[in-house]
Amino acid sequence: MKNSQRCPKCDCIHIIHYIENDVIPIGFFSKAWVTKYICSECGYIESWIASKEELANLTNYYGVGRPVTRLSELLNDQE
Repeated sequence: MKNSQRCPKCDCIHIIHYIENDVIPIGFFSKAWVTKYICSECGYIESWIASKEELANLTNYYGVGRPVTRLSELLNDQE
């Protein structure tokens, strides 16, 4: 949806670009902002990290291929 401006589920073109305080922590002092694209027809949501620098920092901090599914896992890794 970010690139095509169409919903991949229902092909709707009415997409909401939503930015709020949704972040993924990267250590204690850094974070990556999550941008959401929401289909106004079916409710499908895509989430993106908009900044290439933040995406690189996430990759360096958490690694590739390691599933992190809960905030508690993210926070426990920081201890």
